[in-house]
This record gives sequence, C-alpha cells and structure tokens, in this order.
Amino acid sequence: MSKINDRVGAIQSANADEVRFFGYGKYVGTKIPCRGFLQEAQIPNPCIVLDNGKKVYGFECWWGDAEKIKKMIGDRTVIEVSPDDQ
Repeated sequence: MSKINDRVGAIQSANADEVRFFGYGKYVGTKIPCRGFLQEAQIPNPCIVLDNGKKVYGFECWWGDAEKIKKMIGDRTVIEVSPDDQ
C-alpha cells in the first residue's frame, strides 16, 4: 500500500503489446474526485497528482509503486494518455 507522497505510476489500460499510460506522479491520499460517479456520490478515492500537474483517481486506473509499474510495463509500447480524455 502506498503512503502519501510516494512516487507512483498510473496505467489506464494494457494488453500484450501496449500500455495506455497516464504517467508518473505522487500519491496524495484520498480525495473527492473532480469527475465521475464518485464525485456525484461524494466518495473519497485515491488521488495521484501526475508530474504534469493533472489528477487521476484510483477508480480510473491501475496504480502503484513507480518501480513496480515500470517493471509491469516492461518492453511494451507506451501510449501516453490524459485524464482529460476520459
């Protein structure tokens, strides 16, 4: 389990050949999301502030320790995606 301020990575989706990747950033704890059904229900969710300043939430991605995510990606093609495109 990640602690606040831990370096993490966030993956939108993946298959055998490619990874759709939000990027690396910092886990900042649980927050009420700024979009989606959890915002409407006012339910806190893990929040990651990406290096580009954008936020992605646990319900939108697979996320975890940056080194583990890097190993998970391996040699697959990485396609950068934005939480804004959800």
